[in-house]
Amino acid sequence: MSANDVNIEDIMAEIRTEIKEKGYTSDMLSFKDVVSVSQTETEIFDKRKFTELMAYLNTAYRVPVARPITGNPLVVFVKKVIRKFTLFILGPVVDHQSEYNAFSARAFNMVSCYINENSTTLSESEMCRKIEILELKLQTASKEIERLSQKISELEKK
Repeated sequence: MSANDVNIEDIMAEIRTEIKEKGYTSDMLSFKDVVSVSQTETEIFDKRKFTELMAYLNTAYRVPVARPITGNPLVVFVKKVIRKFTLFILGPVVDHQSEYNAFSARAFNMVSCYINENSTTLSESEMCRKIEILELKLQTASKEIERLSQKISELEKK
Protein backbone atom coordinates (compact mmCIF):
# COMPACT_ATOMS: atom_id res chain seq x y z
CA MET A 1 0.00 0.00 0.00
CA SER A 2 1.56 3.30 -1.04
CA ALA A 3 0.85 6.80 0.24
CA ASN A 4 -1.52 7.32 -2.68
CA ASP A 5 -3.60 4.26 -1.74
CA VAL A 6 -4.72 5.66 1.64
CA ASN A 7 -8.47 6.14 1.75
CA ILE A 8 -9.46 8.46 4.56
CA GLU A 9 -13.14 7.50 4.28
CA ASP A 10 -12.27 3.83 4.93
CA ILE A 11 -10.18 4.78 7.96
CA MET A 12 -12.96 7.00 9.34
CA ALA A 13 -15.48 4.21 8.78
CA GLU A 14 -13.27 1.84 10.79
CA ILE A 15 -12.99 4.39 13.60
CA ARG A 16 -16.77 4.94 13.64
CA THR A 17 -17.36 1.17 13.74
CA GLU A 18 -14.93 0.78 16.64
CA ILE A 19 -16.66 3.62 18.52
CA LYS A 20 -20.05 1.92 18.07
CA GLU A 21 -18.66 -1.50 19.10
CA LYS A 22 -17.13 -0.09 22.28
CA GLY A 23 -20.25 1.90 23.12
CA TYR A 24 -18.60 5.32 23.30
CA THR A 25 -20.97 8.26 23.42
CA SER A 26 -20.47 11.98 22.83
CA ASP A 27 -20.85 12.79 26.55
CA MET A 28 -17.77 10.75 27.35
CA LEU A 29 -14.21 11.98 27.39
CA SER A 30 -13.40 14.64 24.83
CA PHE A 31 -10.08 16.18 23.83
CA LYS A 32 -10.71 19.21 26.05
CA ASP A 33 -11.08 16.84 29.04
CA VAL A 34 -7.63 15.36 28.53
CA VAL A 35 -5.07 16.94 30.82
CA SER A 36 -2.20 18.33 28.80
CA VAL A 37 1.41 18.52 29.91
CA SER A 38 1.18 22.28 30.42
CA GLN A 39 -1.78 21.81 32.78
CA THR A 40 0.02 19.21 34.90
CA GLU A 41 3.10 21.41 35.25
CA THR A 42 1.08 24.16 36.94
CA GLU A 43 2.33 24.42 40.48
CA ILE A 44 1.25 26.13 43.64
CA PHE A 45 3.63 28.85 44.80
CA ASP A 46 6.32 27.41 47.04
CA LYS A 47 8.56 30.12 48.50
CA ARG A 48 11.43 27.73 49.28
CA LYS A 49 11.43 26.30 45.77
CA PHE A 50 11.15 29.80 44.30
CA THR A 51 14.22 30.86 46.31
CA GLU A 52 16.15 27.82 45.05
CA LEU A 53 15.18 28.56 41.45
CA MET A 54 16.20 32.21 41.86
CA ALA A 55 19.60 31.19 43.22
CA TYR A 56 20.14 28.93 40.22
CA LEU A 57 18.90 31.59 37.79
CA ASN A 58 21.29 34.17 39.25
CA THR A 59 24.29 31.89 38.73
CA ALA A 60 23.41 30.14 35.46
CA TYR A 61 22.20 32.93 33.18
CA ARG A 62 25.50 33.21 31.25
CA VAL A 63 25.72 30.91 28.21
CA PRO A 64 29.32 29.88 27.46
CA VAL A 65 30.45 30.58 23.89
CA ALA A 66 32.57 27.44 23.82
CA ARG A 67 33.08 24.36 25.92
CA PRO A 68 36.38 22.53 26.36
CA ILE A 69 37.16 20.11 23.54
CA THR A 70 38.65 16.75 24.52
CA GLY A 71 39.38 13.49 22.82
CA ASN A 72 41.48 12.44 19.83
CA PRO A 73 44.06 15.18 19.01
CA LEU A 74 43.03 15.20 15.33
CA VAL A 75 39.34 15.58 16.26
CA VAL A 76 40.25 18.33 18.74
CA PHE A 77 42.18 20.20 16.03
CA VAL A 78 39.32 19.92 13.51
CA LYS A 79 36.75 21.05 16.07
CA LYS A 80 38.92 24.04 17.03
CA VAL A 81 39.24 25.04 13.37
CA ILE A 82 35.48 24.76 12.91
CA ARG A 83 34.98 26.80 16.09
CA LYS A 84 37.26 29.56 14.75
CA PHE A 85 35.30 29.69 11.49
CA THR A 86 31.88 29.79 13.19
CA LEU A 87 32.70 31.97 16.21
CA PHE A 88 31.90 35.20 14.36
CA ILE A 89 28.37 33.89 13.77
CA LEU A 90 27.75 32.08 17.06
CA GLY A 91 29.47 34.62 19.33
CA PRO A 92 26.91 37.43 18.93
CA VAL A 93 23.98 34.99 19.16
CA VAL A 94 25.31 33.52 22.40
CA ASP A 95 26.02 37.01 23.77
CA HIS A 96 22.45 38.11 22.96
CA GLN A 97 21.07 34.98 24.65
CA SER A 98 23.19 35.63 27.74
CA GLU A 99 22.03 39.25 27.79
CA TYR A 100 18.39 38.15 27.54
CA ASN A 101 18.95 35.62 30.34
CA ALA A 102 20.53 38.34 32.52
CA PHE A 103 17.56 40.67 31.96
CA SER A 104 15.19 37.81 32.77
CA ALA A 105 17.12 37.08 35.96
CA ARG A 106 16.88 40.75 36.96
CA ALA A 107 13.14 40.76 36.28
CA PHE A 108 12.66 37.64 38.39
CA ASN A 109 14.74 39.25 41.15
CA MET A 110 12.34 42.20 41.08
CA VAL A 111 9.38 39.82 41.27
CA SER A 112 11.06 38.10 44.21
CA CYS A 113 11.54 41.46 45.98
CA TYR A 114 7.91 42.35 45.31
CA ILE A 115 6.75 39.03 46.76
CA ASN A 116 8.93 39.50 49.85
CA GLU A 117 7.75 43.09 50.39
CA ASN A 118 4.07 42.18 50.01
CA SER A 119 4.15 38.85 51.75
CA THR A 120 1.76 38.83 54.68
CA THR A 121 1.83 35.16 55.39
CA LEU A 122 1.05 34.43 58.99
CA SER A 123 1.83 31.25 60.82
CA GLU A 124 -1.04 29.12 62.03
CA SER A 125 -0.45 30.15 65.65
CA GLU A 126 -0.48 33.87 64.68
CA MET A 127 -3.75 33.38 62.82
CA CYS A 128 -5.30 31.56 65.80
CA ARG A 129 -4.17 34.37 68.12
CA LYS A 130 -5.72 37.01 65.82
CA ILE A 131 -8.96 35.00 65.62
CA GLU A 132 -9.12 34.82 69.43
CA ILE A 133 -8.61 38.60 69.70
CA LEU A 134 -11.33 39.23 67.11
CA GLU A 135 -13.72 36.85 68.91
CA LEU A 136 -13.11 38.71 72.18
CA LYS A 137 -13.76 42.04 70.46
CA LEU A 138 -16.96 40.61 68.96
CA GLN A 139 -18.14 39.42 72.40
CA THR A 140 -17.36 42.82 73.90
CA ALA A 141 -19.19 44.62 71.11
CA SER A 142 -22.19 42.27 71.46
CA LYS A 143 -22.39 42.91 75.20
CA GLU A 144 -22.13 46.67 74.64
CA ILE A 145 -24.93 46.52 72.03
CA GLU A 146 -27.08 44.54 74.45
CA ARG A 147 -26.40 47.04 77.28
CA LEU A 148 -27.21 50.00 75.02
CA SER A 149 -30.40 48.30 73.80
CA GLN A 150 -31.52 47.86 77.41
CA LYS A 151 -30.77 51.50 78.17
CA ILE A 152 -32.80 52.60 75.12
CA SER A 153 -35.69 50.43 76.26
CA GLU A 154 -35.57 51.97 79.73
CA LEU A 155 -35.49 55.50 78.30
CA GLU A 156 -38.43 54.77 76.02
CA LYS A 157 -40.46 53.56 79.04
CA LYS A 158 -39.92 56.87 80.86
